[in-house]
Amino acid sequence: MDFEETLRALEASHVKLMTDHELEVRKNERAWRRHRKWLKEYEAQRAIDEARYQRDRQEATERGRELDKRISELVSGIGEFMRQQTK
Repeated sequence: MDFEETLRALEASHVKLMTDHELEVRKNERAWRRHRKWLKEYEAQRAIDEARYQRDRQEATERGRELDKRISELVSGIGEFMRQQTK
């Protein structure tokens, strides 16, 4: 193999490597775009879920306060009833 043939083989090898590299870069860019899209959708859903969780937690806290108030009134009423019955 003389110098010209070696140079042509090297050039062909280089072109093939660069072509393969470019194809791999494009494939990876598509995969990253899909991943970024998925991540954006995931983060949006997480924000919705977090807002729903906070709302549900606030509602549960309010229901608990209302229940505590009703129990307190009931206990006070029973205590008043018992006090009046012992007179």
